[in-house]
Amino acid sequence: MNQVLQLITLGDIFSALSFVAAVAGAVKAISAATRRHVEKAMKPVTEEIKRVDMHARRLELLLLLNNQPAKADVIEQCYDEYKAAGGNSYMDSAIKEWRELYERDIIRERLLRPSGAELKMEN
Repeated sequence: MNQVLQLITLGDIFSALSFVAAVAGAVKAISAATRRHVEKAMKPVTEEIKRVDMHARRLELLLLLNNQPAKADVIEQCYDEYKAAGGNSYMDSAIKEWRELYERDIIRERLLRPSGAELKMEN
């Protein structure tokens, strides 16, 4: 074993380290190029997914406004999520109209409706 160690010089060690560094650099360059290529190839797919997601959010809001306008909490949550996801002003006028038509009635109904605690006290 000592004879083998005596034959290895500092130059051999530096050569081996240089080779390892070169291989690591090559692997890093190849992985970066591959990542860029995959990202470029996936960009149209990603954009289409975002477009379909926004369409689904918009459709969900429209369905709620038309079919279940009394579900104020759900509608407001969906609208907030729509805007947070980058939704444009397309739904702003529909939400504004819904708020004008239904918000007052819903608030009045909630104020007049007994809470769960009041119902327990009556029993």
